[in-house]
Amino acid sequence: MYRKLLTLIFIWLGILFICAKIVPKSWVVNRENYETESALPVKLRSTILPLLNFDGRNYLDISLHGYQINQLGQDRRAFFPLFPLIGGTLNRLHIPLIPSILFINLVSLFLSLLILQKLTKNKSFWPVILLLSFPTAFFLITFYTESLFLLEVLAFFYFLKTKQLGRASLIAGLATATRLTGLSLVAVLVYYLWNQKELVRKFYLMILSVSGLLAYCLYLYFTTGDPLRLIAAQRTFGRPVDLISIFTTPLDWLTRIIFEKNILEVKFISSLELISYLTWFVFLVYSWKKISHEYWLYSFISFTPYALIGNLSSGIRYLAVIFPIFLLIPTKIKNKAVLLLISIFFLILQISLFTLFFRNHWVA
Repeated sequence: MYRKLLTLIFIWLGILFICAKIVPKSWVVNRENYETESALPVKLRSTILPLLNFDGRNYLDISLHGYQINQLGQDRRAFFPLFPLIGGTLNRLHIPLIPSILFINLVSLFLSLLILQKLTKNKSFWPVILLLSFPTAFFLITFYTESLFLLEVLAFFYFLKTKQLGRASLIAGLATATRLTGLSLVAVLVYYLWNQKELVRKFYLMILSVSGLLAYCLYLYFTTGDPLRLIAAQRTFGRPVDLISIFTTPLDWLTRIIFEKNILEVKFISSLELISYLTWFVFLVYSWKKISHEYWLYSFISFTPYALIGNLSSGIRYLAVIFPIFLLIPTKIKNKAVLLLISIFFLILQISLFTLFFRNHWVA
């Protein structure tokens, strides 16, 4: 199993990087400058540094300098602390920061695939293939939180499945220090304990599960005087929370795609963002009573915050960590040829998006 997964990962990486390198510049202009603000020494700059594009630069700067307002006036406290804390610790220990984090993400990806395989009922390999071929799966190897968060999510459900509630709660605590959507695991744990009639007796597990977020809020209180500063920080990135946005935003996005005079690249990305939102919604409706309540609750809550901010940007990236989708598809589509065609279609889209991202074009 280990060798099979490693082989699949290396083939996948080879396809992505080779295609990103050989696509003619006349097709996709290369906007990458291969530099970092802190002029860190990095080998293989033309291959490594593009993996830090966009939010990766924010995580890098937080790791090096702590929370600050960036040059665009955006408050980096919107980014949760665990991932940059790991980077900052490596930097203080004089361990090469960028390659070390990227290696950690690769290891996290490998462990995630192992656990995903354990969570697959009939030990089918298709969930792994579908996940790796998903259009935004390449974020699992970038300087983003996707790989770490996916590992936390899958480890949480594995421990929950094996009734190791203490470990599940601890993992949930780490997840709430990684991303806001780590709270989806807290909700799943509360539901599980309530269903087992142990909610009151094991209340301490709930406290442990939200400990990462509580620690971050405490940090914000002592450094800014506002324990909820992270909410205001989200607004500086154009993410105000609005309850009616879950209904109005898809229409706004559709209008943007059809009527605004955007370049083809923008329309392509906007279309994928709208499709990802609709995919999430259809999946929730279709999967009701077809997957476990815990899986469904996680799928619902983990994407909902992004449906409420009035902006579908990055939605397709967030969809990549909703792993129950990849578990459900092979149980409903038995034809291997169809599954292969879906995987190939996903992979073609992923190559297109990775090439754009690799050359410093906004994707998600």
